[in-house]
Amino acid sequence: MKPALVLALFAAVLLAVLAFFFARGDEAPAIAESGPSAAQAPAARPRVELETARAPLAEPRRESQTVPPEPSASSATPTEPFRVRGTVCDLDGLAVARVSIATDDGTVLAQASADGAFELELDRDVLLVARSPAHVTVRAAHARATAPNAELRVVVAPKLALAGRVVDEQGAPIAGAKLACRLPDLLFARIPFPLDHSSAWFASERDAESDNSGRFAFASFPEIPGALLDVEAKGFRPLSLHLDESRLRGELVVTLSRPPAGAPALEGVVRHHDGTPARGATVRVDSYSTSPDDDGEFRIELAGSLSDRARLVAALRGFQPAVEPGVAAWLALAPEQRAPLRLVLGPAALTITGRVRDASGAAAANWHVDLLDGTELSTDRVPPEFAEAVAGGERAVRARTDSAGRFELGGLVEREYRVLVWDERTLQRFESAPIGAGARDVELVAPADGVWPKLAGTVVGFDGRPIAGLEVALGVVLFQNDVGSTSQSGRSAVTDAAGRFSFEKVAWRSAFLSLSGDAILPERIELSEDVARDALTLRVGRRVNFRIETTRPPEEHAANIEFLRADGAAADVFTLQSSSWMSSSSIDLAAGRSQVHCLVEGVYTLVFHREDGLEFLRRELALSPGDVQVIEY
Repeated sequence: MKPALVLALFAAVLLAVLAFFFARGDEAPAIAESGPSAAQAPAARPRVELETARAPLAEPRRESQTVPPEPSASSATPTEPFRVRGTVCDLDGLAVARVSIATDDGTVLAQASADGAFELELDRDVLLVARSPAHVTVRAAHARATAPNAELRVVVAPKLALAGRVVDEQGAPIAGAKLACRLPDLLFARIPFPLDHSSAWFASERDAESDNSGRFAFASFPEIPGALLDVEAKGFRPLSLHLDESRLRGELVVTLSRPPAGAPALEGVVRHHDGTPARGATVRVDSYSTSPDDDGEFRIELAGSLSDRARLVAALRGFQPAVEPGVAAWLALAPEQRAPLRLVLGPAALTITGRVRDASGAAAANWHVDLLDGTELSTDRVPPEFAEAVAGGERAVRARTDSAGRFELGGLVEREYRVLVWDERTLQRFESAPIGAGARDVELVAPADGVWPKLAGTVVGFDGRPIAGLEVALGVVLFQNDVGSTSQSGRSAVTDAAGRFSFEKVAWRSAFLSLSGDAILPERIELSEDVARDALTLRVGRRVNFRIETTRPPEEHAANIEFLRADGAAADVFTLQSSSWMSSSSIDLAAGRSQVHCLVEGVYTLVFHREDGLEFLRRELALSPGDVQVIEY
């Protein structure tokens, strides 16, 4: 019996998309030995200030954020026609001529010109890729009606047909191995302009599976030295293979090894309440999963240790799940002290039925009713996976109300649960008090004070001048844990020439405003009852795009640069793409240089580190909005 290692993919789903800010700076600003005066640039400060009725300042969250997957061209919502323009380039930022521009579903829309440029008229948001016998897309462009003036970039690499075999340590073929291409870090460091409206593109042709003879083939693989090939097969240790020039030529042989004897493993049995084997059950711990054999016995081989919070869970459709919370302590015992783990499923799974009403008492049709605190199958996912979903089906733990507001949740064990109720149209959200599994006809009513009649405000820079053309979107946090959060986006508005925006009937509980645009960094402002909802003023810093260059010899290259604000605190340095952003206080360099990153305007201290982590240079620099600033050292 061979467990399947399930890759843990998580992300905090939220935020709107950023507009593309493209300009190439040819002049490098001087790095002063001593800092410029305050008159030259404002001191770096918190990126956004929120004026409220009682609280003068609110700091933005600092984290990585990702929006849901982009809709395909065939499923995007139609809009009024709009025009977009862009360029196809290679990994050096050089134009690639005469490749076809297509949607992600393969529909060819145009051909790039001799200078790599293209222009399209669209009636819906689409994801654009390049189609060419000689190239493969590694970064796709997102064309959106909300950003018609964006300069789109589709990035391509040479195409390679990669083939080979997967074998074990004795050379025997391994069938069913999963292979996937992973692009190397810092791949885009040589591109001198922002890539805000594009994101790394992982096409299905960059996945492969070995056949019965162990053979695999990629028809379209990027010829990128340093790319990684991730390989997994049941019963073998996963492998990430670094593809250098030699491995990209000829037949590739991938050798997988079995876990060493004595490697940590969980062994036990899954039984029904009457003692019979629980055939067809799923056994999970963190990201590992398997099914017991006909006798109910299972074995999960582990690649490493488990967290103290790890729980071993067995679940089977229609039955109450079984949970063993002390699995980490069991592993800590000497092998001779470990008794086989025994997981006993409960009787038939329980349900909760009820009705949702809005604040007026009317039936709330088509609202979401989600299990909030189910039995988590792993500790590193958001939203979490629940054992109750295995026992009752995904719809049993994430239900929708019918036209009368009725709902049913299932797959439950005999305990109390809290549920999350929310409406994707109005963004109203509330949580229930604990409800015992088996409860019938529960009444869940939205709070009476959950909606403001109006929310209006103005967005200005730190200098007090209004910022026009920013997208201000409503959103609500649905679920949050130590890993991250999920959210639902709602209506949006664009700031006018005076920086103003407004919304009618705004649900404010657990809600936030997200700001995006070519002039600023992504911002998220939490709403609360303290907010001056009729005259909200948001003071945000303007965005600076920069990249790092050097003319030093390789032995003098920096490997990492840390950014400090004028007050000595860590700065937020942003890496932007259309489907996510990431902020950190430092950036890594490739061959002494970086891709385009972003900061809020201000004065910063740059601390340069070599590969060994030792600081070798410290400089102060004023950054102001404008063209992409080239920082040389």
